[in-house]
Amino acid sequence: MQVPAKNKMKRSAKIVIAIAALVMVPTTIVGVAVVVPTNLKRLSAEYPAIEDRSARKPGGAGCALSEVGAAGACSKANVTSVRDEEVSFASSIPEKGLARLNGTLSVPVGVEGKRPAIILVHGSGPNGRDEELRGDLVSKLDAPLKVFKELADFFVHEGLVVLRYDKRAPQFYPSYDRAKLKNVRWSDFEIDARDALAFLATRTEVDPDALVVAGHSEGGQLAPYIAHENARVAAVIMLAGVMDDFETGLLGQLERLAEARAAQWDLIGAWGVRQEKAKYAPCFERLRTKYDPNEVCIGGGVTQAALKDYMDYAARMPTVLAAGRSPVFVIQGSVDRNIDPMAVPKIGKALGARDHELHYVPGVSHGLVNVVTPTKPASVDADVKRRIALFLASVKRH
Repeated sequence: MQVPAKNKMKRSAKIVIAIAALVMVPTTIVGVAVVVPTNLKRLSAEYPAIEDRSARKPGGAGCALSEVGAAGACSKANVTSVRDEEVSFASSIPEKGLARLNGTLSVPVGVEGKRPAIILVHGSGPNGRDEELRGDLVSKLDAPLKVFKELADFFVHEGLVVLRYDKRAPQFYPSYDRAKLKNVRWSDFEIDARDALAFLATRTEVDPDALVVAGHSEGGQLAPYIAHENARVAAVIMLAGVMDDFETGLLGQLERLAEARAAQWDLIGAWGVRQEKAKYAPCFERLRTKYDPNEVCIGGGVTQAALKDYMDYAARMPTVLAAGRSPVFVIQGSVDRNIDPMAVPKIGKALGARDHELHYVPGVSHGLVNVVTPTKPASVDADVKRRIALFLASVKRH
């Protein structure tokens, strides 16, 4: 669904850039035309940085996820090369139109024994295994960045076997029975990821009791659900993950964009975004007062039945976060306005006494790229990788 372009603002700087913001329900895209680029440095300074490991509870006698053991001692895995393999695994919900999902398995070479393994769970929209991003709500990259391909390379060089796969979407599966798309629910993406974990556990290269779930954006919200009550999951990594339901997420996302425009005196742009916000609000009201499971009122083919499923699913998140047993790594960039800038402390509060650590990284966007002091070409921020590496080195294998 596209927001109609507004008239150009009659100012000396008449630069119009289109920003596409991926919201949380799959296949739903909000496009907004704004005037002059967003002041990313200002956004980055609005909230203080966080690197809080005070709730971590490291322990155990084994080696960490990124380590190998030899002669009674642990040391960092020394990966000499990587072997990539095209794989497919069975779906446990073939009645939803897809019998198997396809992906790439990356295996570290030069490391002895069975290795911990990690799955990468996509953000919203029809994402392939590489999760190629061009920007986010407030920033744009000069060239597309294959975030999951880069993260896969990072994790495999930390000594983990990595599985990234194509999301269930007709773009990646030509044989997909499109007539069954209307039956897809939010929880189906959790089931797909659980199927991916089950597949990983069968691989001879993998320690089936040292699995990790890492999700980005929408996948970050899914990650705790995927790991929930699975004793084989050793850790959860939430990369710019959300905690909100769809109503709070979408309307909040639009309001944050409006506030960013207004702060730069782009009052027309702010007004236009708030008009878009007002257009969607009645849909959520009808969800509560005049529910029609077949009505499509958000866009992207999302029915009220699917929307209600999402809302009900998200309502369980505080319970799922608090009840889990594996340690959780939570990270967000300070320039990220796709999700609530207070998501990190909110998630931390919900985690409560559960083993976890929290990070809010200066200059980093929703796509995990530093857009305040950018590199060329763009890449996943080095400080984000550093913090994840420290987490992996602190989590002991079962």
